[in-house]
Amino acid sequence: MYKQNIKTLLFYLLFCIVIGGTGCSSHKLSHKELTLNAGDTITITANAQVTWSSSNDFVATVNADGKVTANHVGETDILAVVDNNSVPCHVSVLAKYEKEFQEPIHDFKLNKEDIKAMSKGTVKKENNEMLLYYMDEKGYEEVLFFFDNESGKVKSVLFSFEFPFMMEKYAKYLAERYQLIQIDSNSKSLYFADALSLEEAKLVVILTLRDNKVLISYQKNTKNEK
Repeated sequence: MYKQNIKTLLFYLLFCIVIGGTGCSSHKLSHKELTLNAGDTITITANAQVTWSSSNDFVATVNADGKVTANHVGETDILAVVDNNSVPCHVSVLAKYEKEFQEPIHDFKLNKEDIKAMSKGTVKKENNEMLLYYMDEKGYEEVLFFFDNESGKVKSVLFSFEFPFMMEKYAKYLAERYQLIQIDSNSKSLYFADALSLEEAKLVVILTLRDNKVLISYQKNTKNEK
């Protein structure tokens, strides 16, 4: 009898894995996968009463009615949960402004030699603390890299656009990729982060209009160093 019960249990588990996917649930979703642009919304329905959640709220969120909001470029799973079983809908969020700009290198794990090896531009100026490149691509000409004195790693990246109207264009580009966390009307600056809050962020992007020039700074969030 014991062996027979074990066989029955193993058969049941195998059946659940093959037929049910995650758990042994029979509930189904109206969508198995979605491709959205940042800012889009769509509602997923299920054939049962479920609880909705997202595996990455930065990319996309879902409310209690199954309405999905695409927040930022990336991928996540929207999960429908019932009776401790879940069925996913994979969501890919794409950018509308993908071809408008190209972000400069802003990996804070890189040192000066790494930047030189990866950059396609021409070095205009260099010292122990900075590296100035002439790029001539994607709307900006010069990129300035600053390095930490102790580690020698990148700590911030600065570049600019000559025309004020680029402020709105680049703000839209950033909003698809980062969370707008602050608007400073006095300094005419927008602050973006790579997380939903500054406390969680590793990267902060500051977009500023100064003297009819648009300045963009990618900075390491030293408040969240681990």
